[in-house]
Amino acid sequence: MSTRSCTPKGTALIQPGQGIKVNYLYYWNDAFHNPGVEKTKVPVHYDPFDMGVAYAYIEGRWVKCISQYYKTFVGRMEKEVLLAAQEIRQQDKRNVVSTNISAKRLADFIARVQEHETLLMQRLRDLEAKSVRENLTSYHYDVPSVPQVQVILTIPKSNANKSNQEDVTKVHKTENV
Repeated sequence: MSTRSCTPKGTALIQPGQGIKVNYLYYWNDAFHNPGVEKTKVPVHYDPFDMGVAYAYIEGRWVKCISQYYKTFVGRMEKEVLLAAQEIRQQDKRNVVSTNISAKRLADFIARVQEHETLLMQRLRDLEAKSVRENLTSYHYDVPSVPQVQVILTIPKSNANKSNQEDVTKVHKTENV
């Protein structure tokens, strides 16, 4: 657990009914139902390569906490979430709007980007397939030329007169044998 990242303060406040907040996201574990831990600061660690889960140290043990939009954030890297938050801030600035960044806004933004990315990836695959098809149809198979072969046949002139036998040699040239 000590090798995992922690928040800048190293702790997070357990909000009643919401859990702990790490990088704009709330994480929950059923241990937070205990009234004795509500509104207390607890040590927090998270995996920067999987923003779907975080860990809180409660009552002498580390508990696994699940993000409120787990399906969207599981397997997402911290950097990706922070870049999404930055993009949302820039959009708000361009639109002269001042709103807070919430987990819902991040999840919606990432879902839209993911849909867009899926379409772009499919388009890229289609273009690659088209390129391959064009290469295959434009490629001409050059059949190597087969050298000419000379076939030499020796045919006896006559079988009856073997002592005075003269051989006739015929040369046949063939192409592409």
